[in-house]
Amino acid sequence: MTAEDQRAQFATLLEQIAEADGPVVIHCTSGKDRTGWASALLLHIAGVSDEDIMANYLLTNEYAADYIDATAAAMAETRGTEFGEAIRVVLSVEADYLQAGISTAIEQYGSLDLYLTEGLGLEKETLTDLRNKLTTA
Repeated sequence: MTAEDQRAQFATLLEQIAEADGPVVIHCTSGKDRTGWASALLLHIAGVSDEDIMANYLLTNEYAADYIDATAAAMAETRGTEFGEAIRVVLSVEADYLQAGISTAIEQYGSLDLYLTEGLGLEKETLTDLRNKLTTA
């Protein structure tokens, strides 16, 4: 899948959230990479600070700690310590992971706002609809 295809999928996701009636649940296999990026974009659209977006992303490690520990331990027992630690890295998040995506978007488009409009091709109206949906009770 090309970067263009991936951007198109994120655009479709955000458009569908904007158009949906009522709440929406988003997820992926591990709930941290694609979902983490989509959540970061949604939080940005809602006007959440960069620091709070990162803090939210890093909560993945806390909420998934039992799963990460159990899976890493099981893999270490069956496949060796190094494999167990590698699985721990795969299942966890680091600030650098999200920051790499943010930095790349800014390098290529100038800002996350421009990434949303130029990179993903979202209309201003879609962004307004998302912002309203995310910030209105």
